[in-house]
Amino acid sequence: MGKEEIKVQLIDMAYLYRKDKEVLLRTHDGQGFVFWQSLDEIEKKLDPAHFCRVNRSYIITRKSFKRLQKQSDRGIHLELEPQTELPVKISRDKAAMVISWLKAQLVIKNR
Repeated sequence: MGKEEIKVQLIDMAYLYRKDKEVLLRTHDGQGFVFWQSLDEIEKKLDPAHFCRVNRSYIITRKSFKRLQKQSDRGIHLELEPQTELPVKISRDKAAMVISWLKAQLVIKNR
């Protein structure tokens, strides 16, 4: 069976991630698609105002961000929507940059 190409609008993209040797795209409605490019190649094509490479395995959008939890080692865990299998871990070295990027257009609601 050959490769099939499907058009996905940027606005529909929640995050891209690497799992094993594949790069996958998750849309906001939970659909999943396999990408045939590396995260490094994809990252170069995306607008950093809307997409952020938060670690070696994830590129996220602000809209996919649900909450963050600070860790004792000064790193953070992100919770995304749609939900990921495991928390998205951000090292302490990248935590400040990720938080800054999220806050650039983020309104925090306190309930």
